[in-house]
Amino acid sequence: EQYWNYAEKKGYSGTAIFTRIKPLSVSYGMNIDEHDHEGRLITLEFEDFYFITCYTPNSQSELARLDYRMRWGDDFRHDEERAKMTELLAAGFTDTWRYFYPDKEGVYSWWSYRFKARQNNSGWRIDYFITSSALDSRLKEAFIYTNIEGSDHCPVGLVID
Repeated sequence: EQYWNYAEKKGYSGTAIFTRIKPLSVSYGMNIDEHDHEGRLITLEFEDFYFITCYTPNSQSELARLDYRMRWGDDFRHDEERAKMTELLAAGFTDTWRYFYPDKEGVYSWWSYRFKARQNNSGWRIDYFITSSALDSRLKEAFIYTNIEGSDHCPVGLVID
């Protein structure tokens, strides 16, 4: 099964989910017009959990979209970026890549198009699968497909039993 949510602006944002199991329902966006034109959310409902892919907007250079980024966070209930990630995990969520690879360094999911960042492996890990800690025993494997090119991001994968 595959589900795509495209941005109206070609080549900008957008999300996709590939799953072997057909969900009970699928929804796109958050039903807030301001946010639903950039293809940033897909929610799949399964029998005993919801699976959400989210491409959170960044503030851009010179913080040009900072106000928008803060509204997005309020509307999605995911406040400030780095400090809030620690709080999110402490509130009962798991960064699935770190669950399997707590000490692994030098693996990124995004590289700037500038300064040969990908070639020099100078990137950031900004694409995550965050799950409820209640699912930890069902996590089987997490992947970052660094060898797949074609975007400034690479795909990430997760196997849940």
